[in-house]
Amino acid sequence: MPASKRTKLPAGDVMVLSGTAAKNLYARLDALENLFNNLPPPFYRQNGKLLCRPFPAFFLAEVTVSSQVSTYDQYTYTISEVTKATTGYGTVTGGVWSVLSGGRSGTAYNLCENGNGITSGVLDNGITRANIATGFFYEPIKTGDIVLVLQVGGPGFLEFWIVGSGFQNAIDGACPIS
Repeated sequence: MPASKRTKLPAGDVMVLSGTAAKNLYARLDALENLFNNLPPPFYRQNGKLLCRPFPAFFLAEVTVSSQVSTYDQYTYTISEVTKATTGYGTVTGGVWSVLSGGRSGTAYNLCENGNGITSGVLDNGITRANIATGFFYEPIKTGDIVLVLQVGGPGFLEFWIVGSGFQNAIDGACPIS
């Protein structure tokens, strides 16, 4: 409908929809929800009211799985959005954090590993790959860690990027016995 044909309501006024208009609105909102089926729906109904859940770009998540994706020390992480359950330090399994029901989840990438695919020989944490001794490896973020995630997207895609964890990726291994 062109803007010139729309009715402008004074601030605080409520518009009443006919049954048909309300059904059409719900159908369009359902279609919108289906576009984002991997995310909690931005619109939901509670006590007969239509409400909107804002999506903050940043959220906290638990790392549940890590998988190496290349020989360049890059990993993908499976994450689940969490909320604080009680005060202090701890984990999801320890009851301090809890997975948010209906929260965001999926595959995430670690911004600290973004440049590791570049063949310069220097990892994103500043370590020269050639200086890593035999038997030592560039480690992924640990399963169970709580990380800060940024939700980003572009035309036709949505991604999660880990922008903060308790540490940069560690180098770990066993010293050879001489």
